[in-house]
Amino acid sequence: MIPGPANVTKTTLAPGMSIAQGVFFEMFLTCELVFTVLMLAAEKSKDTFIAPIGIGLALFVAEIAGVYYTGASLNPARSFGPCVASASFEGYHWIYWLVLTRLFSLHLILMVGSQDRSVHGCSAQCRLLPLRQGYEL
Repeated sequence: MIPGPANVTKTTLAPGMSIAQGVFFEMFLTCELVFTVLMLAAEKSKDTFIAPIGIGLALFVAEIAGVYYTGASLNPARSFGPCVASASFEGYHWIYWLVLTRLFSLHLILMVGSQDRSVHGCSAQCRLLPLRQGYEL
């Protein structure tokens, strides 16, 4: 697909950047992109047609800011594909997966927890019940 070795496309941490710094930097960049998508495109309005421009600019800023330090993955597939192609995974490859899975878990908890179930007399533990068993109260 590309001339040369496949390992040049891998996302790696910059020299001198610790794993903890990489996790928090990737978290910041991913949160910036997710926040932009939620604010511009999640709710339909008359201004939604301009959302792709704002999302593209947010992605551009995140990539420019993070490409040197962490490779600016922002997407686990962006990190996984080159590692599979080169048949080598770094010891810290998990940091590119951690941020997205935690954001998804937080979204599910907030989505389920924000529904008003006080009319059913449910406790806080009951709010997670429909998510686990797949039905709605």
